[in-house]
Amino acid sequence: SGVDVDDVGSGERTALRGAAWAGHREIVCRLLDANADVDRKDSEDRTALMAAAFMDHWEIVELLLDHGAKISETDSAGATALHLALSNGSKSEAHDKTVQTLIRRGSDLTTADAHGRVCIHLAAYHGDRNLSSLFGATCIDVQLRSGSRAYIDCIDADGRTAFQLAAIHGHLPVVDILLTLGADEAHKDNDGAVALHYAVAHGDVMLCRALATSVTVHATDRSGSHPLINACQSDNEEVSSLGANVEQLSLNGQSALRVAALSGNAKIVRLLAEHITDWEQQDMDGTPLVHTLLINKQTAMAELLLTLGAFISARDAHGRTCAHVVCAINDMCGARMLRRLAASFEAVDSGGRTPLLTAVWNCHLEMAAYLLETIGVNPNSVDEQGASALSVAAQQGNRELVVLLLRMGAEPSLKDLAGRTALDVATMYGHDTIRAVLQVCCLPHLTGDCPPSLFYFRRS
Repeated sequence: SGVDVDDVGSGERTALRGAAWAGHREIVCRLLDANADVDRKDSEDRTALMAAAFMDHWEIVELLLDHGAKISETDSAGATALHLALSNGSKSEAHDKTVQTLIRRGSDLTTADAHGRVCIHLAAYHGDRNLSSLFGATCIDVQLRSGSRAYIDCIDADGRTAFQLAAIHGHLPVVDILLTLGADEAHKDNDGAVALHYAVAHGDVMLCRALATSVTVHATDRSGSHPLINACQSDNEEVSSLGANVEQLSLNGQSALRVAALSGNAKIVRLLAEHITDWEQQDMDGTPLVHTLLINKQTAMAELLLTLGAFISARDAHGRTCAHVVCAINDMCGARMLRRLAASFEAVDSGGRTPLLTAVWNCHLEMAAYLLETIGVNPNSVDEQGASALSVAAQQGNRELVVLLLRMGAEPSLKDLAGRTALDVATMYGHDTIRAVLQVCCLPHLTGDCPPSLFYFRRS
């Protein structure tokens, strides 16, 4: 009928390419008999052989090769037919026959795709059971030529070996095979990570044991993290008992305990506890770990750390204690927990502020009431400027706090370092309602002098 056997349709695919993909062997035979171009490429530079290989149509793969298809042609991503077969993740018998056919017919196993991956990388990535066949075909002609470990430890564009890819995806049988063949378990990729850094994420005890050595357990990646720090993000108990330095910090100040606690892994925290000497575990800003947990509202984890050995009196760079933290964020649950553990609610920070002053500065009425009514803190403590909680509440114009403080014994006659009473402060800030409340409580003698033009600084 005069139809061109190599006419193309969508994606520049020929009839041969489509039939090979669909697995229509008889149609492929007829097209080949009609002299279809066996190596004609589509818009992705893929041939009929590549299509058949990806779909595991091994009989069509054989047929195309018998008709002269080029086995080592590459597509736009640099992948050969064998690359594509190994990348489909199949575990079928047809898949095995396809891979074996391509190996037997002479695929170049050392060709790297656009990601720098050769066939063993893809087989390891997908846990392909044909991995051993790849090595069987290359042990003599590749390894003897390039060095005994050159092929097994070849790297992709990310600097990763097949061994690392197998570990990343949790393929223990592949890891065992590669170890038997001499893979370097201490190899570091472009991120400075060894295989164990990735394996700990799976929680597979046997996988971690296979990868853990005196070298890999202590290996650090580019961020300074060792595998134990990674393991503490999950419930991987195995690595926590392999002898890593529990208190070794990463470059950004992370420790195994900090990571485990912030991840909520109480089981790991308990395992690490017996090895901890520095319970403050300060971050780069000088904030103790227990403070960070309280700020995150991880009250149960904070309590666990305090019962295991963390100091309830630990201070941050501003001299604030745990009590200051819960009062600053109005965390009633945290405050009750700290009271159970006998925390001091009278401690002062570097600015001389008590937790009560912290609560008042943040206008936390409920917390202030709890401190005064339940804990019984001193309502008349002053900061380094001589300011009392009553003066601060007056400056803010918070009537409810002023009334609460007066009811609980706050002394309105107290003066700050500038000689101002709470009434003076309320007058200066124009809080007439507060002024009226305080006038009832103040001495009859009121001067008309304007107080000094000075106000209290709220410090973080």
